[in-house]
Amino acid sequence: MDISVTSSMIKPSPLEIFLPPTSLNGESGSNRAPATIIKQIDANNDLQAIQTWLLEFTHSPQTLRTYRKEAERLLLWAIIEKRKPFSSLSRDDLRDYELFLSDPQPQQNWCGLRRPRNHLKWRPFKGPLSQDSIAHAITIINALFNYLVEAGYLSGNPLGLMRRKLAKRRPMKNKITERYLERNCWEAVLHYIENLPKEKNRQLKHYERTRYLFYLLYLLGLRVNEVATTMMRDIKQIRGKWWITITGKGNKT
Repeated sequence: MDISVTSSMIKPSPLEIFLPPTSLNGESGSNRAPATIIKQIDANNDLQAIQTWLLEFTHSPQTLRTYRKEAERLLLWAIIEKRKPFSSLSRDDLRDYELFLSDPQPQQNWCGLRRPRNHLKWRPFKGPLSQDSIAHAITIINALFNYLVEAGYLSGNPLGLMRRKLAKRRPMKNKITERYLERNCWEAVLHYIENLPKEKNRQLKHYERTRYLFYLLYLLGLRVNEVATTMMRDIKQIRGKWWITITGKGNKT
């Protein structure tokens, strides 16, 4: 099968339906661990290896979605743009990938509006990534490579030489980004809520739900996913005070 022909015909698609050519599936990737290394996972190709890594995060749906997105983008790019298996990527390739993230081209193939994963116009990107988003993507990819090295699937981590650079980036994450409503803005929100119509039963329920949600978000600073999954039974009165129990990121309560 001619790689130069088949890879040019491949279009980006979600991992669950993506079928790479046999010549690019990673069964004989140049960075595959030698047969003398005992594998700790059953994966025989790159897609299976990535899916095995993702299974480690099924307990945290938001983390799973984020990690899948970054692994998916890299695998698709390696095969479609580099015409190489994921397990053949080198440090130089990953440097090219960073540049690609800042400007995914050709845009019509890689970028588009947010769509369901089963939509024909689904694309891996909405557009170019910011420097912070690129740094976050590389950190996730680095974790993926480390996992597959420890699992005996890969011989080495092509981002290993970049660790010092990654470490230098981390302090930037400590920058405080303030996002808040000025007092008068918050009071305007409350005024609007309190003046919602309440004459009919349906209107009253809408008012009560709106007031509840805004106070919950404002006072507790919860993630949207945490609010969406919270049940009324998670709110209890203890020692005269009202308490809410949240299971958040990392399955931590």
